[in-house]
Amino acid sequence: MLDLYDKYSNVSKNLTYENKAHDFVVINLGTNDASFLNKYVGQDNSYAFNYALLLKKVVEDNPNATIICIYGMMGLNKTIKSDIETAVEDVKSSTGLSTIYTLFDFTAVSGRHPIESEHEVFAKTLFNFIKSLNK
Repeated sequence: MLDLYDKYSNVSKNLTYENKAHDFVVINLGTNDASFLNKYVGQDNSYAFNYALLLKKVVEDNPNATIICIYGMMGLNKTIKSDIETAVEDVKSSTGLSTIYTLFDFTAVSGRHPIESEHEVFAKTLFNFIKSLNK
């Protein structure tokens, strides 16, 4: 995950995060990873470890931001969900931050990639969650 963190794509120039203060950072990863895990059941899984590394880098680059880790727009894989929860708790514990959250209230009812109306529901869900944080 970290090898692509600071790039637009795997072939482009590095991004810079200097002098940018963000109130919120939303991380939405896991769908393709879940597909991989479903295909290669039983193989060593270092997803939680790598997610935590990415999360630590996001915290380092956005020390004052509230970070929301979302997952599940195309269904929930229990292993990925658990690994994200583990990574978030590990980073919260190691940094002392309490401003890292998980939100898994996103599942497309269409059974495929979310359609526009589902994205609108997801956006409202995320907006209401952020609003509930009183920030």
